Amino acid sequence: MPVTLAAISVIFIAVIIYILPLIYCNSVLNTIHEYPEDKFLETATNKKAIIIVAHDDDWYGCVGTIKNLCNNGWDVSAYCFYPESLSNETSIRVSRRKEGLLNSKDLIGLKEFIGIDINLRFNPVEKPYRSLPYSEFEHVFMYDSIETYVTRIIDQNNPSIVFTLDDSIGLYGNPEHVLISQIILDICEKGNSEKKFIVDRIYQSVLPPDMAEGIMVKYSNIHPFLSFKRLYWHLTNTNSDTENIYTEAKKVYGCAGMPLPDIEINIGALSKYKKGFTKCFPTERKNFKRFVPFFNWYPYWIYYRIFDKEFYRIIEI
Repeated sequence: MPVTLAAISVIFIAVIIYILPLIYCNSVLNTIHEYPEDKFLETATNKKAIIIVAHDDDWYGCVGTIKNLCNNGWDVSAYCFYPESLSNETSIRVSRRKEGLLNSKDLIGLKEFIGIDINLRFNPVEKPYRSLPYSEFEHVFMYDSIETYVTRIIDQNNPSIVFTLDDSIGLYGNPEHVLISQIILDICEKGNSEKKFIVDRIYQSVLPPDMAEGIMVKYSNIHPFLSFKRLYWHLTNTNSDTENIYTEAKKVYGCAGMPLPDIEINIGALSKYKKGFTKCFPTERKNFKRFVPFFNWYPYWIYYRIFDKEFYRIIEI
């Protein structure tokens, strides 16, 4: 009898531990705001879209939308960048990421997913994710070379839609995210005004403000405590960042955070593919854990009942 009671107690505690993060996700990390549903994608006549991001996993926030487009006859291609100057360790990691690139292409049904080997910066840095003032971009990044590549991509594909991250803070502050998005915006505005190509809209993947603060600040602050290994490193590493990266980025870029969403798209029915996308990049599992809270704890049909929407700022060109 005592053994049975003990077993029941262990099961009960395990169930509570399993359920609590779901409650936390729904009550603290999810948004209370609602946004208009997207109408443009259903009526667009030029069914060509491209994704241009700095890194291969940056378009996680629009995976469900892209899968839906591919299922409905859209011609969609994706592009990202890989550094040319690599250490042996980095080279191995990049090789594995390029395998994930091909796996995600097949999973989502993209026409192609191309990784461009080019150094975004003049000189490599230890922490490329740390935010930079806009005024330093021209001294840090190889703007002209990147602009040439992005212009060629848009010109060759002639899309009606370009998907990317926001050009204000780049999701959480990564200046390479911001750089690519700013270049895309500049090129599309220039291309349309000179009638070289016509891009109808840029869809910038963003989060509602309460959701952004929940994930980027509140969850980020407790994230080290979810693993003894991470907690030990956080407490003993004297070089660890002392300020929340998203909070720091808002100060550096002089903004309140990500731009507000204009529309939302329900991707609940395609959540299997969004979960599958995270599995395509096993080397980036640590980063997914940081920005997609508890995604690895639950099957897609449970987790994405909470996070069942993708949000976009729409820029009409």
